[in-house]
Amino acid sequence: MSNFEAAKQLFFEGLDLLAAYDYGAAEARFLASLSFVPDRASTLANLSSAQLKLKKYDEAVASAERALSLNDGLAEAWLNLGLIQHELGSYKKALFFFDKATERQPDYYDGYWNKALAQLVEGDFENGWRNYEFRWRMTNADPVFQSTAPRLAGIENIHGKSILVWHEQGFGDTIQFARYVPLLVQRGARVTFVTPPSLHSLFARQFDCVVVSRDVPRDDFDFQIPLLSLPLLFETDANSIPAAVPYISIPPQEVSEWKRVLPLSEGRLNIGIACSGSLSFDLQHGNNRPAPLAVFAPLMDIANLFLIQKDIRDEDRAFLERNPGITLTGSAIEDFEDSGAIVECMDMIISVDTSLAHLAGALGKKVYVLLQYSPDWRWLLDRDDSPWYPTATLIRQPTMGDWSAVMAQVEEEVRRFIPG
Repeated sequence: MSNFEAAKQLFFEGLDLLAAYDYGAAEARFLASLSFVPDRASTLANLSSAQLKLKKYDEAVASAERALSLNDGLAEAWLNLGLIQHELGSYKKALFFFDKATERQPDYYDGYWNKALAQLVEGDFENGWRNYEFRWRMTNADPVFQSTAPRLAGIENIHGKSILVWHEQGFGDTIQFARYVPLLVQRGARVTFVTPPSLHSLFARQFDCVVVSRDVPRDDFDFQIPLLSLPLLFETDANSIPAAVPYISIPPQEVSEWKRVLPLSEGRLNIGIACSGSLSFDLQHGNNRPAPLAVFAPLMDIANLFLIQKDIRDEDRAFLERNPGITLTGSAIEDFEDSGAIVECMDMIISVDTSLAHLAGALGKKVYVLLQYSPDWRWLLDRDDSPWYPTATLIRQPTMGDWSAVMAQVEEEVRRFIPG
């Protein structure tokens, strides 16, 4: 086998491993490929992608810059430089590199999408919502809901029109942006809202519309629109976010049933917590949002803790086994209405950036949202409140990975609520 053939085989193996989220093995394959053909820009760009997921930022920068020294027009390498700056919290630098990516390749939709995330986190909603629409044209984009109905292009003259609104992305996204569904109803539209099955019971009685998850209708509508395109249609800016809460509620009988079965304390604060979300999402994205469950340990002496999540990482499960005082509710939760009822039983919620934080905010429950150093766009920058959720307090990492400082501030906040 020639050097070129060996390099090619290793390169494609690396691509397969990247797609399988095995970033360490992918990095090894790309490095091996480069040992046979050192000056291949595409290999260097993909090596940079793997190193970025592994949080090897210096190496990722060096690989991307070397790729660009060989091919200045390689949009993926410019994108990686932007992604690195985004994770490091340098959003203007990130935008510079994303602009470079789309200048070099005008149809590079991943560049526009990431540009949107940087614009939105900085509060530039006008440009951010517009670029956010490129999510449907990205590499490995989510599938588009198949309907023959035309896309809703405006909110004027929708009285009496039938509109299919369909969910997309994660559970937290659906909870956050469901607030726009009543705005369509208020304008006289006849709305059918498609939700994930696990959210169906939560939304089935919330809005004056049809809510479906299975046997989903596809056609026979005047218009259809994905849920997260509604902020663009409503021209949402930082001052016009529909933030009235609660905009969802839980039937009192459901709350009463959970109060009966949960080991609630009358003498201590009952606090719902979440340290991580979907394990598959974290694996795919090399996500920084999860925190070790152990960082919540300081709260164990001052509150009654309930872990409200279904997916548990191995190290967190081991911590639970050593600390049976934390109640795990996940195995008893069937859907988000159950989760919502548990939230209503709590005095407050303390959660990393997961669907639980959105659920608590939508219910109007006091919630502390624990944010990584470079936060998701919806939490904006340099503020401890949220225009999306008035009952939320945001506690941000002062430096990358510093959960101990976050928890020290959380503990100080919680102690203010302890009676006496």
